[in-house]
Amino acid sequence: MVAVLAAYMGGLALGAFLIERWIRRIARPVLWYAALELGIGVTALLVPLLLELAGTALVAMFGNQPAPPAAVLGGATLFYLAAAFVVLLLPTTLMGATLPLLVRHAVRVEADIGRRIGTLYACNTAGAVLGALSGALLLLPALGLRGTVWAAAALNLVVAGVALRLATRPVEAAGPGIGGIAAAADSPDAAVAVADPSGTPRPIANGCWVLPLMLLSGAVSFVHEVVWSRMLGHVLGSSLYAFGVMLASFLAGIALGGALGAKLARERVASARWLALAQLAVAAAAMLAWLAIVHLPLEMTSFAARVGWGFGLLFPLAIAIGLTYPLAVRVLTPSADAAARCSARVYAWNTVGAIAGTLAAGLFILPALRYEGAVRLAVTASAVLAVLCCLLLFRPRPRVALPVGMLAVGIALLFAPRPPDALLRYSPLRISREGELLYYGVGRSAAVVALGQDGQIMVRTGGLPEAAVDRIGRAPQPYVEAWMTPLAVLARPALADLLVVGLGGGRVLEAVPPSVKHVDVIELEPEVVAANRAFAAQRAVDPLQDPRLNLVFGDARGALALTGRRYDAIVSQPSHPWTAGASHLYTREFMQQARAHLRPGGVLVQWMNVEFVDADLLRSLLATLDAVFRHVRVYRPAPLTLLFLASDAPAAPELDLDATRAALAAAPGHYARLGLNVPEDLAAALALDDAGSRAFAAGAPAITDDRNLFATRSVYDRQRSLTAAQAGRLFAPYDPLSTLDGSLAVDYIARRLIAAAPLDASARERVAALAERHADTGLQVYLKSLIVQSVGQRAQALEVQQIGTTLYPQDGLLRDAVLESGMALPTTARPVARSARGAVDTMPGTAADTVLAAEAYAAASDWPALARLDAALARIPWTSLWSDRAQRLRAEWVARRADPPDARVAAARNLALIDREAVVDPTAELYLLRARSSMLGQRPADALESAASYADLLLQSGGATEDATRDGHHADLAWLRAMVDGLAPGHGITAARLAEVRLRLRRAQALP
Repeated sequence: MVAVLAAYMGGLALGAFLIERWIRRIARPVLWYAALELGIGVTALLVPLLLELAGTALVAMFGNQPAPPAAVLGGATLFYLAAAFVVLLLPTTLMGATLPLLVRHAVRVEADIGRRIGTLYACNTAGAVLGALSGALLLLPALGLRGTVWAAAALNLVVAGVALRLATRPVEAAGPGIGGIAAAADSPDAAVAVADPSGTPRPIANGCWVLPLMLLSGAVSFVHEVVWSRMLGHVLGSSLYAFGVMLASFLAGIALGGALGAKLARERVASARWLALAQLAVAAAAMLAWLAIVHLPLEMTSFAARVGWGFGLLFPLAIAIGLTYPLAVRVLTPSADAAARCSARVYAWNTVGAIAGTLAAGLFILPALRYEGAVRLAVTASAVLAVLCCLLLFRPRPRVALPVGMLAVGIALLFAPRPPDALLRYSPLRISREGELLYYGVGRSAAVVALGQDGQIMVRTGGLPEAAVDRIGRAPQPYVEAWMTPLAVLARPALADLLVVGLGGGRVLEAVPPSVKHVDVIELEPEVVAANRAFAAQRAVDPLQDPRLNLVFGDARGALALTGRRYDAIVSQPSHPWTAGASHLYTREFMQQARAHLRPGGVLVQWMNVEFVDADLLRSLLATLDAVFRHVRVYRPAPLTLLFLASDAPAAPELDLDATRAALAAAPGHYARLGLNVPEDLAAALALDDAGSRAFAAGAPAITDDRNLFATRSVYDRQRSLTAAQAGRLFAPYDPLSTLDGSLAVDYIARRLIAAAPLDASARERVAALAERHADTGLQVYLKSLIVQSVGQRAQALEVQQIGTTLYPQDGLLRDAVLESGMALPTTARPVARSARGAVDTMPGTAADTVLAAEAYAAASDWPALARLDAALARIPWTSLWSDRAQRLRAEWVARRADPPDARVAAARNLALIDREAVVDPTAELYLLRARSSMLGQRPADALESAASYADLLLQSGGATEDATRDGHHADLAWLRAMVDGLAPGHGITAARLAEVRLRLRRAQALP
């Protein structure tokens, strides 16, 4: 983006430079203006073709590399800069010549110089405002990229026609300002006698210095522009929609400043004074904006409110910047005949400075100084420019130089901003802004922030959340985005070579199965890697230490274009799909590029959040994948998370049971901490199979580079995104569960589905449809009881199951369900459970018999007897209704026993058991066992985080949980508080986290 902007402005500067050489010879400037507008329209149509040719040349010069190359400052980077300049050279050069031509036409007498130049500049910038808004909000969404180029070219032709019509009118006789001034007066450095009405001589504007001053002014102004645009990106977001509105706001201020400058630029001496004050106003406006941004209201969420706040922040600064051009031209221009040449000269010098400021700010200043340092530098530079204006533009120096100099020195010495804490915490998404600031750095494309929250490290880029990283001791959470690499491996168990697009917080890399041999990771922003390294000592797992890992910095499409390497799988998890650095990684062209870099039968795994799409955009994403790959399946491991599995060969791990079970068995501990234990976990997550994805996407337009719907829809900004329940109902007509292997445990699949019901009500409808497929069976009764239980009616669910046992007395699942449901009821409902238990006989040696015996030993605190049942409990299948209780009981005898044989080994075994269960079904009882086991194994960080999770569950439920009442937690809370009070910072525990957990435990104890 910086390269394109620099190339664009480079063409403008060149155009102004060239026209300044020729403009005195042009007798009919409007006719030339018409010709330039025609040329702009025609040459702009060549830009898409030139871009394709540049891409071909890039591959020819730097392609066929053995691995994806890094985007360092080398030959390829210089090629990008040169190509951007060449592609944009013709239209932008012609654009740069247009304003001086209009000045040549409009300025007839000396009184016109400041007034008309400022007005033309304001009108030109106002047109840019309309262009930015119409392009982002109307043309690109409606016409696509090529259509927008054609529409802009057509507009150029209309303007050319109007100008041609004006040019054919009779030419008025030249006034005294056209060609009638002596050569000496035509020089910008000419000394012109100026006196006020009383006859007292006034200082004379020394115009020769205005050009280097405007060079510096352009550089400083664009440092301001780049820095403030990046900061406001935290507030407005990074969508095309937000960028267009932000750019239009900035340009609107410049337009108003130009119009105001037209009023002030009446003569040279006054203009010089105003120019000095304008530079001082830039510094003052930036300081005021900084004061506003450090007090950013964190509760501001609506896009309209954020736009209004950003507009108010930037507008004064933009007005002050807009003042400078007409004032500088007036200072330089001694006569009307010189106006066009002087305006071109100022424009060229100022634009060259802008190029330098843009490149310096984006590539060097922001990464080195961060936001606060870059703002301080820009403010100080603006203040220094004000002093230089006073010192260099007058003979002799005016009285105003001293106060301006004193103000500038005061600003430079006293303005010492600190990191903008409120801004760094802010996000345009509705997420928490609390937590300890652990890291903050500004890269060349985004700022990266890490916050410590609830035992996790929240990584954000540009205010947008990237990942939640577990700290040391944190119980594994159901972070289902980490399913991406395991899903690829389960689909292709022989997978050895993997490419991951986007590092984020490294959670996806943590989940790479041990069977994978090599992993390439392409990350756009090096600062993301620096952040991960900065908090590596605090995280539970550091993926950057993985010897299989090879990091590549750069854009994924650019890197893949230059290599012929192929992979067994590509996992694509770029940032939020509407952002500039990610939206092009969701198009058909990228999918085709990914397919070309896959080995035969290779798979692409693509991530998406349902809150980032609406129904039409979701269908288009699937249509895009279906247009490139023959087989596409959609998995939904959590209500808000979608994972797309695409390949040219069939890929259905939930159907290939033997291969999937073998792959899971090869690394059971690795997959278990992700919530992947059996093929049924995949089956429960399957939302669309191949046929369903094609039917769901039928008729939807594909997402392309030309019509990038993710970039132009701005679904999240406009609050049109899907909810979890809406997404579930969209998929419901294509539910693939009826096609699954009959040997799968349907009851387990249904329990996994029902677990999502609190966030996705459609899960109940899906289980109801599954029940109808098993009509007139005990399984149907059981599934209906799950639906009743999911709405909080546990006693009624038990009654449904009891009725089922009378209808289907031989159904073992219903008998087990009656027993298990009765045991899970609160104390007040236990009589019902006891009567149910008496009505149902258990079979000796079954899972139910083993668990009931173990429960009896636990109730009597007979831990040696419970230990003797450990092997039998371990044999209970994961899909069994009794598995949860079996895992808890296996952990409990170790945690409660006074003399375990090997405390550290026993604790590690317990934590593995508990964490495997907690990922799927976290309960307060499990976290209490985890805390006891952690203390047994002398793992204080694990104990602390277990206590925190226990307290959080109580606080969320208001004091009662499914496994105990408020009174039942009293003694456990007392033990946890005493345990936490005995901990000290160190060994993965920070003082801030320790204080936070102590406060949460006190709040949990204070619940009514």
